[in-house]
Amino acid sequence: MIRTSAPVTAAIDYWRACCAVAAAHAFGLPWPPEECGPIRAPAGHWGANPGIALIVAHIAAQCEDGAPVRLVLGTGHAGSFVLAHEFVAGNVSVSRLNEHIHGLGQPGGVSTEVLDWPRDLPHLFGELGTATAVAQGLAAAASALIVCIIGDGECETPATLAALAHGELVPPCRGAGLLLAINANAARMGGAARFGPARLERILLACGYEVVTSCQDHISASAAAMRALCSARLGRRVAWISVTEKGWPAPATLEGKAFRGAVAHKPPALRTDGPGIAAMASFAAEFSAGKFLANGAPAPPLALTASRATFGTTSYADPPSRLAIPTATAAPGARWASPMEAIDQVAVATGMRIFSPDEARSNLLVRSLAAGLVTEVLAEEVCLGWTIGHVAGGRPAAFASYEAFAPLVSSQLAQYAKLIRAQPMADRPPLALVLTSLGWANSPTHRNADITSTFLARGSSRFRLICPIGRASTHRRFDDALRNTPGGAFALLCSKQCLPDVPDAEGAVVRLSCAQSSEAIIYACGDYCVAEAVGAIALASAHGKTIEVWAIIEPTALTRLVPGCLTPGARPTIASVHCSASIIAGPLWKAAGVMMPIRGSDGDLSGVTPWERLIEAGQDRWSLLAALFPELPARRPTYAEAVGSVIPAIDLPPLSASPHPALARGEIA
Repeated sequence: MIRTSAPVTAAIDYWRACCAVAAAHAFGLPWPPEECGPIRAPAGHWGANPGIALIVAHIAAQCEDGAPVRLVLGTGHAGSFVLAHEFVAGNVSVSRLNEHIHGLGQPGGVSTEVLDWPRDLPHLFGELGTATAVAQGLAAAASALIVCIIGDGECETPATLAALAHGELVPPCRGAGLLLAINANAARMGGAARFGPARLERILLACGYEVVTSCQDHISASAAAMRALCSARLGRRVAWISVTEKGWPAPATLEGKAFRGAVAHKPPALRTDGPGIAAMASFAAEFSAGKFLANGAPAPPLALTASRATFGTTSYADPPSRLAIPTATAAPGARWASPMEAIDQVAVATGMRIFSPDEARSNLLVRSLAAGLVTEVLAEEVCLGWTIGHVAGGRPAAFASYEAFAPLVSSQLAQYAKLIRAQPMADRPPLALVLTSLGWANSPTHRNADITSTFLARGSSRFRLICPIGRASTHRRFDDALRNTPGGAFALLCSKQCLPDVPDAEGAVVRLSCAQSSEAIIYACGDYCVAEAVGAIALASAHGKTIEVWAIIEPTALTRLVPGCLTPGARPTIASVHCSASIIAGPLWKAAGVMMPIRGSDGDLSGVTPWERLIEAGQDRWSLLAALFPELPARRPTYAEAVGSVIPAIDLPPLSASPHPALARGEIA
């Protein structure tokens, strides 16, 4: 007990200080709180903040030596704690704190969702359930002790349960560790938590965790923190269940209504001149007494304790500037090859970790599997969380799956897009998604290209969707995305089936043709769509007709092009895309300046084989030719062609590839 008395005192001081600042933030009280009355109505969240502060207080107080622990928070409802911690650590000035308090949730003010501060947050605020996987991936990549704090309500999510069950697949390394801390306050956002401490302990024990539990008492919390830290540093999987009451230590009632449990999740609607706000102001003043300087700044001992737990960047083992990403090389001679083979080659050359729900071997990541780079678990959210954590630790990683099942992680990607938009993260690798396209041999259950809409809806140069047009193109585009999207995210869609190795060039839109000029144009997006469009070029040449294909390799760039820059003129034009026509119609029509017909994977197409499906959608080479030149004699594919599972042979014409002139002119909006 004597040994822990100093850490206990330091933890209590830090905890009370954070509670006071978080209360001022959530309830709109100026800082220092005793100066005057409230400056706005309550906003944001309150209930989870004190319990999280208690966990961090005792973790930080026990970390007197060595590098600080790195924090990952699961809940997006701890914004007031994050600000309080940064203020107590001396990273936020008094004036800046008051700006945040004044503007929280107000027009033109500060979002209640933490994004742009502090820098380098590896979590997904707003998305419950994935923080555990993110922390596991981070612990496996970064030389740091990671403390992941989640709520008992969050433990109900499938993503958290799957991450707990499969934690051993992403082990900590190089002396780093992972401590999972559960803020068990018995309440979710709108009701009681389903998992009480006893049930949580049974779940964790069954998943192979050492479990320590503490009650709402600082001596108990200090002992639990010390034991959990020791186990984490020894590489054990350990979980600390910290049992507190949600909303404590704020007043149990405000204006005659209960303010503990689920009702404490958000501050109630209180009159700024009423007794409820006055009670919270008194609470903030009491908890801040003696902890801050006269101007409201934190006293040095507080800052010292806070500095031992950080959201900031730790030392990355291998910054992207030192990653040995090979220069792209052309495919060796073969005119037909699988684009996924290029992914496998680059992944092995860079030592890239690949997290995949399943089918890595089927998706031709054979060498990556042999090199031990692939982790497979049938849980898309967990695999993407591991990938996010790994790149946050400065190491290249990719999420690999079928395009059809990628929409399962669309919500996580939307959260990540907000994060990278708010934070410059040029010192970390990009988040990479490698998705096998709807291709030639996939069944009707693999026909979902909705992930395209997730990327098109954002249209950022740091959030890219890339559709290469062959094996050499895939190698080149994958290399380029890894090098030139630092701190961003990209999805690369390519087939695992053998396709013609169509030549590529610079730019988001590439012109493919056999002549200087042409009589018709096909816009094509997706490798198999480009393959069939090239097939239409070959068929047309036999009739003395000329077609050029504008391969849209980076569809997300369409949203940034000057309207009308891709205009085809008066020539007959049609588009063939890998996704639903409705997804890409808006940006394509805007960039082209005309509303050409678009053929895509719309509706419930009944074709049993992929080739039948293309014929039904009018995306096969003969259908495209007939749409552009209806005067030519019609030709329907044979039955053998229609039921085949691979692309019918194409005698590739002598194609030239060049950047679209509009992109060469730099017509980016």
